[in-house]
Amino acid sequence: MQQLSARQVGAIRKPGRYRVSENLSVKAQKVGEKLYCKYLLRYQVDGKTVERSLGSTTKITLKQAREKAQALMASMVAGEGVPAEQLQKAKQEKKASSRRATNAAMTFADVADEFISRVKMPGWKSPLKSSQTWKNRLSTHAYGVIGSKVLADISKADIQQILSPIWLEKHETAMRVRMYIEEVFEYAIDCDYVNVANPANSRIQRLLPKYTGTVQHQAALHHAQAPVLYRQLQERNNESARALQMVMMTAQRQIDVRSARWSDFDGDVWHAPIAKLSSKQTEYRLEIPLPAQLRELITAKKTALFNYSDMPRYVFSNGPDQYISEAAMRKELSLHGFEDHEGRAITMHGFRTTFKDWCRVTNAEDDEVSEIQLSHASRSQVRSAYARDKLLPRRAELMQRYADFLAA
Repeated sequence: MQQLSARQVGAIRKPGRYRVSENLSVKAQKVGEKLYCKYLLRYQVDGKTVERSLGSTTKITLKQAREKAQALMASMVAGEGVPAEQLQKAKQEKKASSRRATNAAMTFADVADEFISRVKMPGWKSPLKSSQTWKNRLSTHAYGVIGSKVLADISKADIQQILSPIWLEKHETAMRVRMYIEEVFEYAIDCDYVNVANPANSRIQRLLPKYTGTVQHQAALHHAQAPVLYRQLQERNNESARALQMVMMTAQRQIDVRSARWSDFDGDVWHAPIAKLSSKQTEYRLEIPLPAQLRELITAKKTALFNYSDMPRYVFSNGPDQYISEAAMRKELSLHGFEDHEGRAITMHGFRTTFKDWCRVTNAEDDEVSEIQLSHASRSQVRSAYARDKLLPRRAELMQRYADFLAA
């Protein structure tokens, strides 16, 4: 580019960039029908090229622009920096410092909620259901230890404390909880919320007992005691007790009962999405027959909600769009104090074993019928391909007999 004189600067009529000196130039830019010209100083700050306007050619002379440019460049050589850049850098640093201070005060529970809503939920097939699963597991197993702690204060010892009680007895759950915590920490580190090593990475397993893979069956209620517990639950007036009764009468997994939606019910059939057999791409549904006792329970709940302006999404709800937690149901079950033959407290999953044993002992139906009711997928792909009928009438008869047994 040619170097210009003051007269030539005043004679610029076309858009473009015109060189005045080594770092100084005139930029002509057309806006509408008018041509605007300004002096630009070009220099580098921390290795980055920066352009700064010194003023319009109509407001300062070429001589003033040269003097201003020389003064600014001299201050940079002297190490003083350009005042505007210094101010901008100070503002940015102050803002970043304030943000770091705010983020440093966030608890693990705060960051987990943010991570679930911003990152996980948009990619989930069932955002509300999956987010509640995450929150329930973290609430049940992790928040008591680290929920109210700021991230920088959470140590490997805390993670060890969370995982140790469930590492052998509920290994799959423990692995999921560890991965949940690890993902939350990775998110916090990537967002510059904290600058620490992730305490929940896979190396934490070295501080825990070696898992041998031995399967430990869930503690189950003996079928002879099932009617006693059922009657005790009948006398309780809360959501957890009713949900436990539904688990018993349908022999379904607790997560499927807890997340049952009003829209899934059609007369005497529950079109249940089975979480265990569903994937992100497909949803597996099983028609679950409702015995008379369960239809009465469902009808009573729906009648009680008749005057509500907004019908809750879930049958066993904890608010308009939230179902009851696993912890609430486990707490209700523990209040009744039932144990299996080894003296272990019974579990909700064990009710499926209770049902299966009752079928076997009473010779109630073919094994295949009870297996379908338990939503057990056949290991044989060929068998699954041909055995498509879910035998609903036979299962309806079987489950009514079982409900009559429970309610006797």
